[in-house]
Amino acid sequence: MGYLPIIVALLAFIFLWGIVNYNSLKNKRELLNQKSEEIFKYAALRNATLRQLAKVASQNNASLVNLFTKATGNLNDSTIKDMSATEKVKVEHNTTLVFTSLPPAVDDDESYETLYKQLEISDDFYRKAVSSFIYRLNDYNQMVTTLPTKWVAGLMHFKPVDAPNWVEVLK
Repeated sequence: MGYLPIIVALLAFIFLWGIVNYNSLKNKRELLNQKSEEIFKYAALRNATLRQLAKVASQNNASLVNLFTKATGNLNDSTIKDMSATEKVKVEHNTTLVFTSLPPAVDDDESYETLYKQLEISDDFYRKAVSSFIYRLNDYNQMVTTLPTKWVAGLMHFKPVDAPNWVEVLK
């Protein structure tokens, strides 16, 4: 009879610890999903702005037609249902590289400059979303793969998310 209260207290502690870890895992997974959605949202915004900029540039400056044809030809309009966020980041990296080669101003064209500023803003939002996603992904994967939380993650079917080597992807 003397050991029973100790055993009950220990089991209650383990149970409460498990609940706290489960809620932490669930919250981190929800944050990761939100950041994934942000990547797709801001990528779509950036792509739409780039298409508008291409229309304006092709109407007013024939020398930029080839550059913008290349830029808009590689755009990816996949949704979160079609591919994962890590795949989207890989695909959108080409758009980021093309964006850096675009001229900020052309022949005193105000509409071009305005759209270019909008493109810069949308690209900034996209890059922040990717940075935040990478941080949340690493945080979630670390929690899922570190003992003792790994035990709770295994019981509740939380699996690590595949993460590429970001240094190679974002070269």
